[in-house]
Amino acid sequence: MKVRNTHRSGAMWLAALCMIVGHASARADVPEGVFYSDHDAYFNLENTNSGREDTGWYVEVRAVMYGDNIPADSGFKYILKQGRRTLATFMCDASFQQRHLGTNLEEGQLGRMTTERCSNRDNKLQVVGEVQAEVYFINGDDDSETLVRTHNLGVRSFERVNASRQYYIEFNGGLVSSVVHECVRTRMPALCLSGAARSQSFGYVGVFLWLAETRHNGQRPSAGRWGSNMRVRCSVDGERLQTTRNDRGVDATRRATYVMASTGAGRQDERDHYRFEEVHVRLPITVGEPFDGMARLEDHPGQWQCDIRQDRQVIRSIRFQVADGHIVPHAEETAGNVHLPPGGHLAEMTIPEDAAMETRVSPDAGERGPFFGVGWATDEGRAIGTNLPTIGTAQLAGQPRARRRGRRGRRARRR
Repeated sequence: MKVRNTHRSGAMWLAALCMIVGHASARADVPEGVFYSDHDAYFNLENTNSGREDTGWYVEVRAVMYGDNIPADSGFKYILKQGRRTLATFMCDASFQQRHLGTNLEEGQLGRMTTERCSNRDNKLQVVGEVQAEVYFINGDDDSETLVRTHNLGVRSFERVNASRQYYIEFNGGLVSSVVHECVRTRMPALCLSGAARSQSFGYVGVFLWLAETRHNGQRPSAGRWGSNMRVRCSVDGERLQTTRNDRGVDATRRATYVMASTGAGRQDERDHYRFEEVHVRLPITVGEPFDGMARLEDHPGQWQCDIRQDRQVIRSIRFQVADGHIVPHAEETAGNVHLPPGGHLAEMTIPEDAAMETRVSPDAGERGPFFGVGWATDEGRAIGTNLPTIGTAQLAGQPRARRRGRRGRRARRR
């Protein structure tokens, strides 16, 4: 992976902040300073099949626009396409956290507009393969529509015994969607979790990761729990930092997908499980005030690497640059391709070939880019995907449009 020069990183960080504003203000119909968050984007496929009738699927979405002065009555519009063919169009209302609408936000905290579990339930689909999801911002002042993002989804299916086929979205691309962030209690960035992580008296650095645990995937799921007996070791420019506070700090984010197929009469050893889940890991790094046993971010400019270790074996390595007391935006951010909430940045991530806790890892997972297929704009970004090893079987058996009998499964569901 390429490493950016430290003496340039401070300027790059400031440039990225300016770019967020420019990204929005360049669009006449999006209020100045308002932007779509790639990290918050979520697509959850729901099957509607019953018995042997293939009634298809619909997708539930989540989206967030950050910024102040978002007009009341604004919303989202989604258009699902396959090539030039329009598959479905649906509108989404939104909830608002805006000062001008009476929300009491902390100083420095951006407002937001959110839609949850909006779907094309009334227009079910039976397609598989590449599906494009165009996301439009609807301005509440004049009902104008502005395209703010296009996601590229991979929809697959498998056959069931004496029943219609089931569909699911490939979540393997989540492996390249790692987000490292700063959380400071006095100025709560959007990425600070609720609960224990948010109530800490000190600022910290955390990372969001998608994973397919061995104990949840494959024909005979078994392994220790990802996060138990976990420790994190960090270094800067190759020099190990001595940290003694390591409370594991693993939190589930409630974003997950699960489907199951079987090749026989339901015997346990023939069921093939497919499950991806997003987790949040608190690293032994403090921001702002120092804290015993933790490394202070501002005191260590340079190239960071944090190895997440399970039972003394490295299972993930996270890399990011620090300059002027802050994490430096990734090249994909400075190129204008990836847009994340304040305090959050795309992290470079590697998985060892012998990572026993993970499966369904493949270099192909990064082809569509991070955050449900927003693509890549830089060599640094593409390297995240191409550097992935092959661990286990990436997908459930069978290809899209497969018609083989002898598959059994159940609907995908949101955890």
